[in-house]
Amino acid sequence: MTEPLAALTEIAAALNSADDPEAVLSAVLDAAMGALDAERGFVLLEAPGADEAPFEIRASRNFSGAELDGVRPLSSSVVGEVLRTGAPVLVYEAPEDERYGGVESVVLQHIQSIACVPLRLRSRPIGAIYLDALQRRARFTRDHLPFLGAVADQAALALEHARRVGELRAENRRLRREAQERHGFEGMLGQS
Repeated sequence: MTEPLAALTEIAAALNSADDPEAVLSAVLDAAMGALDAERGFVLLEAPGADEAPFEIRASRNFSGAELDGVRPLSSSVVGEVLRTGAPVLVYEAPEDERYGGVESVVLQHIQSIACVPLRLRSRPIGAIYLDALQRRARFTRDHLPFLGAVADQAALALEHARRVGELRAENRRLRREAQERHGFEGMLGQS
């Protein structure tokens, strides 16, 4: 288990050097899981233009494909609440929790403890970080929420930065192509 301050420093360094959203998501998930000794985790982000499933899992650790499919009901309940309310969800003993104890994925996957925080950009939810533990109940505590909130805030800013860098690179390529087409010298013949 990594100390939270060391994990935040690690995340900040990784995010400072990452221009790719997938690299940002991987760095955030790895650091959060390491700091809280989580067994599994995923990051969910909004899926632009998707009407049926407006959010999609973009990074995950220690989930098989079948388990990720099984997480969909859980993500629609726990993550859905986080996205709807903007408040983190912390579940100490999932099987006994009145809100989530009966959720199929909690029962089938034997989930013991859950922590989920929103990713917000300018107060607008853009996704969530979800962590769980299968072996230990009460794995996550209220003391972990400030750390997870700080991780989520850093991640949201880094994702926005990576998105803008990507847009600028695409615009730069477009402008270079356009300048080459307008002012290029491909058709010019010369003699010296």
